[in-house]
Parts: sequence; structure tokens; C-alpha cells
Amino acid sequence: MGSVIEDVKVTYILFWCTALLDFISVFLGPSIVLIGSTKKVPQYNLLSFCARKKRPTVLMKLATLVFCKDYVNVHCYIEHAAKPSLLQVTELVHGYVRDGWKGYIHDDASYRRFNSRRGQWALRHQHHLGWSLKMPFDRSILLWHIATDLCFHHQGTTAHGQECATRSRVISNYMAYLLSLHPEMLMPGSRIGTFTVACEDVLLVLGGKYALDTERGLAHGILFWVQQFSLLDDARAMASLVPKACKLAKGLMDLREVERWEVVQAVWVEMLCYSAGRCRGYLHAKNMSEVMELLTHVWFLLSFMGMETFADRFQK
Repeated sequence: MGSVIEDVKVTYILFWCTALLDFISVFLGPSIVLIGSTKKVPQYNLLSFCARKKRPTVLMKLATLVFCKDYVNVHCYIEHAAKPSLLQVTELVHGYVRDGWKGYIHDDASYRRFNSRRGQWALRHQHHLGWSLKMPFDRSILLWHIATDLCFHHQGTTAHGQECATRSRVISNYMAYLLSLHPEMLMPGSRIGTFTVACEDVLLVLGGKYALDTERGLAHGILFWVQQFSLLDDARAMASLVPKACKLAKGLMDLREVERWEVVQAVWVEMLCYSAGRCRGYLHAKNMSEVMELLTHVWFLLSFMGMETFADRFQK
């Protein structure tokens, strides 16, 4: 009980210390608080992770010799999306919450439903894809992460939906970064090693039959595999997320391109808000000592705009 009380205290100290910034964010525009900021959004990608395993660099070969390959692979290959991406994601979250207050929340029950959504509202017209959310949150994150990349690298993708697709991938890769390096921030109970296991499943599915060492090449190899059903007798391969991600990607690619990426983007925005609202206050404080995470920025925005956070649920 004592740790819960301390967590609530930290949450509200952080909230009031930054309330002015969030006030400006809401009433003068979410991008105002980031003017002059050099903050970037960390990016980590599963297919890129897999490609490096198939194409080891000199750094990776040296790391293997000193038995720190996994550490180098995770920590030394983090990329960062530029500042415009941060502004775009912030504006997407701001618009999502604003629209929720205007068109969805009208009583306590709808308020609770809104705060518990992690993609359900985005898929309200796509009932055939709802199964992708009926699993533990960390697995849903990986499932949508892989499917987003499969759609992005598909040959049928045109420049018409690139803007929305790019924003979707920024959030997708950021959530993958949290899952691989800070699973405790993604959501209480997220499992350490889930990301690495998923990478092993991708390599298992491909089975060494494909000399693929790029993200696009891996994506095409996975899509080709699922069309051939070449591993239907491999119990572990079929139990992995990869076939499920292919099924999800196929369902998304059956949609018109603009609609497809609007759905993908909306799911990722909901997942980001869901995760931010469930991250414990002391974890936000801990990471602010180094650099303010995007998740923490979203948490501040949600809190100021009246959304329910982890501490609020404990208070109730």
C-alpha cells in the first residue's frame, strides 16, 4: 500500500510541475511546448533487428567475441525520428482526445470505455480484424508492428498513403522500442524478451531458405512464405505471431489504401494512449532524469485533458 501512495504522490508532483506546459499545449496548440526542443522519438524495428542477425556488421562480430552481442544489437542500433514526427504524433493524440470529449464521452460508462480502448474504436467498422486485439497487450503490439511493416513494404503501396503510413510507423517503431528496452513502461506485466522471441520466430519461419538481409526483403520473404504455406507442419512456426501478422496484413491490404493507413494510424494512436495511461508515475519520473520520453509527454497531455491515468484508478 505504501508503494501505491508514493506512486500517487510522484504522479501528482510531476503533473503540477508541468501543468503550465500542458495548459499551453491544449489551448495554444500541442506543438508549442516543443518549440526549440531537440527531443526525438526513439525507433526500433523488428525486421531491421532480424536483418542484422542475417548480415552481421564488424561491430556485431566484435560484440560476439566478447559475449555482448545482444546488448549491442539492442542498444547501439536505436534510430530516432526527427522533430516533425514528434509534433505530428502529439497533434494526433491531441485530436484523438478532443474528438473523444466532443463525440463519444457523455457519461461515466463511456468515459471508462474511452480510457480502456487500445484499438477497438479504430476497428469499429472492421469487425473482421477485431481478433488482433483479443490477446495480451505486448503480443498485440508486436502483431500490429509486424503487420504495419508488411503493409508498408508491400509492392502495392503507393506514394498516396505515404504520409499517414510514415506517421503510423513512427508510433509502431516507438512502441517496439519500449517493448524491447523498457517493457515495464509499455504496461505493467509486459514480458521481457518478447521482442527477441518474435525475432527468432521470424527467422524460424524463413528457415534460412531466403538470403534476405534488408527489411523490405524480409517482408517480401514473409509474405511469400505465407502464400506458399510451406511450414504448415511446423508447430512452433504456426504458433508464432508471424502467420497471424500475415493474416492481419492481408485483411488490412484488402482495404483501400487511404482507408488502410487511416485505420492503422488510429489503432497506433489508441495503443500509445492506452500505454501512456497505464505507465506508473515513478517510471515517468525515472526516465525524465535522462530525457523526457514521448510516452511521458503523452501522459501529461492525457492527464491535463481529463483522461484517466494509473494513479487515478488507484485513487478510486
